[in-house]
Amino acid sequence: MVGSCGWLSRRKGDKEADFDELLGRKKGYLSFALQGAPASRSVDVYAFAMPGSRTQVIGVDIDTYYVRGLDSSSEERLLGARHRLEAVLCLVEGMVAVSKPAYAIGDRDSAFATDQFGNSLPPSEDEVANQLLRHGQKPWLAYVGPTLLERLSESKIRRLKSWRVRSISSGILLVTRADPFR
Repeated sequence: MVGSCGWLSRRKGDKEADFDELLGRKKGYLSFALQGAPASRSVDVYAFAMPGSRTQVIGVDIDTYYVRGLDSSSEERLLGARHRLEAVLCLVEGMVAVSKPAYAIGDRDSAFATDQFGNSLPPSEDEVANQLLRHGQKPWLAYVGPTLLERLSESKIRRLKSWRVRSISSGILLVTRADPFR
């Protein structure tokens, strides 16, 4: 999965202390860099068990390098940004296929609810459903697993305005817009 998208697994420092403060000790940590990307640019994946519950959370931190340039007037920069975006989506699709989550959501930090310290909180299944079905801007990326898909109606999810729709692991991965910052 990783190699076919152009990603290289790499070891990196344990930089995401804010995830630790919010979700407790990491159960796992991986870091990936796209072949040819600057060494300091990575996509970092963290696994946690939510304190006081059986909920498992995977935190993914995508360096803005990978999506920067999607609004460029330079054709060369735009093509590079599209290539990096495709690689990020390939990595996300692979993670969904392997981990088979109940649901997933991806957006800017400001799109998530926060605790009293300003830390982003993982959304509940109901919050994900509400974000997808409400009017207005949808999250950049969402995976609706089989149970939630049955609850919300597959046809309704497929009718949502999306830039890309993929069937993965008996669920649907929606990318609502090419540029996560728009």
